[in-house]
Amino acid sequence: MKKRLLTAVLALTFLTFAAPVRAEEVQVEGSGLQHDLVILFTSDVHCGVDENFTLAGLSEIRKAYEQEGDYTLLVDDGDFIQGEPIGTLTKGSALIDLMNAEGYDIAIPGNHEYDYGMDRFLELAGKAEFPYISANFNKEGELLFPAYVIREFDGVKFGFVGVTTPKTLTSSNPKNFRDADGNFIYGFFEDTTGKLLYGKVQEAVDAARSEGAEYVILVAHLGNEDICSPWRYDQVVANTEGIDVVLDGHSHDTDQVVMKNKNGEDVIRSAVGTKMQCIGTMRFAADGTITNNLLTWDFDMPADTMFGIRNGMTEAMDKATGDLDAIMSEVLAETAFDLTINDPEAVDSEGVPVRIVRRAETNLGDLVADAFRDATGADIALVNGGAIRASIPAGKITKGDILTVQPFNNKVSVIEATGQQVLDALEWGARAVPEENGGFLQVSGLTYEIYPDIESSCTEDEDGMFTGITGEYRVKNVLVGGEPLDPGRTYSICSDDYLVRENGDGFTMFDGAKVLGDGVILSNQAVLNYITDTLGGEIGEEYENPYGQGRITAAEGQGPDEVLTVSGESTASSVPSEAESVPTETGWLEGPVVGVKDGWIAVRDPDGNIITINCTDMDMTGVVPGGTIWIEYEKTGDSYRGTSYEYTSPVIEPEQEYYEEDPQDENFFVEENEYYEDVPAEGGGYYEEDAGEDTGEDVYYEEFTGEDVYYEEGAPAEDDGFYEEFEENEEFFEVLE
Repeated sequence: MKKRLLTAVLALTFLTFAAPVRAEEVQVEGSGLQHDLVILFTSDVHCGVDENFTLAGLSEIRKAYEQEGDYTLLVDDGDFIQGEPIGTLTKGSALIDLMNAEGYDIAIPGNHEYDYGMDRFLELAGKAEFPYISANFNKEGELLFPAYVIREFDGVKFGFVGVTTPKTLTSSNPKNFRDADGNFIYGFFEDTTGKLLYGKVQEAVDAARSEGAEYVILVAHLGNEDICSPWRYDQVVANTEGIDVVLDGHSHDTDQVVMKNKNGEDVIRSAVGTKMQCIGTMRFAADGTITNNLLTWDFDMPADTMFGIRNGMTEAMDKATGDLDAIMSEVLAETAFDLTINDPEAVDSEGVPVRIVRRAETNLGDLVADAFRDATGADIALVNGGAIRASIPAGKITKGDILTVQPFNNKVSVIEATGQQVLDALEWGARAVPEENGGFLQVSGLTYEIYPDIESSCTEDEDGMFTGITGEYRVKNVLVGGEPLDPGRTYSICSDDYLVRENGDGFTMFDGAKVLGDGVILSNQAVLNYITDTLGGEIGEEYENPYGQGRITAAEGQGPDEVLTVSGESTASSVPSEAESVPTETGWLEGPVVGVKDGWIAVRDPDGNIITINCTDMDMTGVVPGGTIWIEYEKTGDSYRGTSYEYTSPVIEPEQEYYEEDPQDENFFVEENEYYEDVPAEGGGYYEEDAGEDTGEDVYYEEFTGEDVYYEEGAPAEDDGFYEEFEENEEFFEVLE
């Protein structure tokens, strides 16, 4: 009796600490439930079973709801079994054991469930004591799992429909979905319009409804990333009917959204991030109310440690991880600074560091690429940002750290490719910048610039595979060993088989390339050897800058003849160091400022090269991109340090009648005559939501012009006018009334 009371008190205390931080609610007709049903759900755990809430903490949360009289179900939205050494060393088996012990009721495959191979995943699915469901995972058109399952409480039926993003074909290893002849035999009902997927989801929803489901829950691994279009969650919901709730994963976001389906009915979409930082709860009440609460863990210490939790799950976790501890804790090296995949400063709304390795250079991206090239002797190393999975904090580096960074056990091969193929690969990898893309390329042996203002003209087939480039390249100024890339010359290229031989992330431009080295080393072994042998167990200062060594520069404009401005805080200090050419040890430089960050500035010299200068010894207040600077410096090796400067601020030219009439042309695009999205890059703001009839509340504009004046939640009074008569230093906008 005392033990049961203690457990109840602990669970309730735990829920108090894990209080809901936001909620969405919709109302439907009353149900026949005698007690509320609470669906708890996880997503993108990526083996982080002992992080944040932990599986032990999740078990206590479920107990707390049940002790309050609620029915419960536990659901996972995919990507549970891959991501850390416990997954790599057991090929997912330890994670399935833990899901069984936790009592999961339903799960779907995410894109990374397939990373250990198709046969292995199907074996693991057979080992699971819960059903995997999917309305679209198929082999030659035949579903491999049930499209839906029904769960019943008090005579009320709940239908659960599963769906996995077709982007899986390229975001996992494409080899896993092909036969011995290289033909795709597994798929996700993908086409370029999305209609095939929408139809399969609708079929499953209709079947669940016809079987008596009063509620339908879509368990999804779709996400919100544009790179996944036309299969994003919002596109699926907007093209279907009959879904009440979407439990979504894949993009690691924590957005809570109520949106309309094709019939204008409300649908709740909830996402819970990654690594068990959040637990989702969806409550179906007897009165018909559906309420979504997101539980968020905001502490550095994991829940089981903070509360001293000891339950069946702590014992299961101890058993699963005990044998790995000795191997994983072996110290290999030390680093005086973080080796990162994240922006060292920026965080999202939940306080989680913003990942940048899939859209910008980082020091860990540099190190992994250098390791591949060191192991193979190739001219160039290409590493997709999606393969670099975790940061390494300052301090001792263990074998476990290396396996966490590179958990896939991919092999590194060397091929011979032309400069044109390399250029196409860089262009394909940069097509989504400034958005994330797992195929964004970290590099060694070359440098390149990206111009995001140039719209990507990459084309792809219905499977998401690269088919060509139809317009101007947004990748420019590619240098190999400091010399311009020669499209007609051949280079030796090293990378994961996943990328250069198996079309991972859609890279097809290397098909048919001559293989110089077949699977010469495991990717994580290459990193381990580089750190321990080549670097001698100590990470040098060349890797100190979290934004890397300047191999990748993102810039605004249309090309190298324009004055460029480094875009985004993550790349402002990135410059191609191999292109720097200041001939003396001391000197001065005059040119436009193209980036400012953390006491460093980037200046374009008269030859068009970008020079990064350490100005931490000077007060740089007021120095912003676009101005002109005259700066004295001292140069030691490849490092520049400013000693004095003079600076001229940029001139902001006024714009006259910036928006007039119905702005549906050059600066905007319209979807279904309802939504305006995007504005010109120089504006810095955006429209969201309905810009059609309901302009009184839903349209807002933020941060327009170089000045500090902006409108929030302001909308035009008339349909035929927006903001006009921008006047410098006076009234910035006059709204037509």
